[in-house]
Amino acid sequence: YDVILRRRNVANAAFCCGAGSIHRRDAVIEAGLRQWSRRVEQSTRLHSRASRRVTRETVLDAELEKMMRWQCIVEEEFTPYQFHVSEDIYTSIVLHGEQERGWKSVQHPHVLSMMQSPNDLLSWTIQRFKYSGGTLDIMAHDNPLFRKSGMTLRQRLMYAATFYSYLAPLWNIIFLAAPIVYLVTGVPPLAGYGLDFFLHLVPFLLLNELAQLTATWGISNAKGRAWYLAIFPLNLQALWAVATGKKISFPVTPKDRQIGSYPRLVRWQVAFISATAGALVWGWWCYGQSVAGYTFGAMLANTLWGISNILALLPIVRAAFWQPDSEFEAPILERPAA
Repeated sequence: YDVILRRRNVANAAFCCGAGSIHRRDAVIEAGLRQWSRRVEQSTRLHSRASRRVTRETVLDAELEKMMRWQCIVEEEFTPYQFHVSEDIYTSIVLHGEQERGWKSVQHPHVLSMMQSPNDLLSWTIQRFKYSGGTLDIMAHDNPLFRKSGMTLRQRLMYAATFYSYLAPLWNIIFLAAPIVYLVTGVPPLAGYGLDFFLHLVPFLLLNELAQLTATWGISNAKGRAWYLAIFPLNLQALWAVATGKKISFPVTPKDRQIGSYPRLVRWQVAFISATAGALVWGWWCYGQSVAGYTFGAMLANTLWGISNILALLPIVRAAFWQPDSEFEAPILERPAA
């Protein structure tokens, strides 16, 4: 919110992301009417085409076509918004596509309302699966990059960046598995780990960190990066559900903390932590025995890589077993007096 979404104000591409938002009623109603009108016209064309195939006429009778249109109007229910598991971002896509009216969106940088967040991993998982599955469903079936709308190129690219982030499990699995494969087999994921490799890698990593520190000045993104890697099973499950045509449901996120621990939700993270730790022990034993393929440069790089992966996966494992103190009470936040 404070970094990515706020910077999208310049491109008029800040989208609704959750319930803490206000929509202008005229904009929502008008956009809904346009969408409904397009559906009616599309349905009328389909019925007209089917009728011409049956009657073998090139042009239908005007009165008959009028009756068809009226029937389509009756059948197509008008709603001022779209029923979708990610109705927030979907509504923003529709409004941003109405360039004739020039509607604008703004991410307000100050907190004006507060809402409850999930208090346990199960509730958090339900919420995040909706986010991931809903966004991927839009990408697959009504992608703003390809829909005929009045979006500007910058707006389309902003939405493309959001969709791209939910494809992360495809490369996160490789990122997690690569050091394990080397440490177990001695087959390096890179051609070489000589001095030239480190002379190029270290400056790149340092400059990358400095660039992120500058862009997110005063805001830590360490937790975000760790969880981006750690929730790969959840995002992969959502990606598979959309790819196989499964309908993404809309279960309400529980507002009260669910009692218990959830080892089942982190079984893949635990598996990768265990595999990486075991591979590190095996790899250094092989290096000590001078097994072919285990060089010091490769061992150093993959050890740091593997430890980094373990540190990224540990927080979500701890969250699965975390329990509040018996006397824990959520603080009541009050708006300070003017």
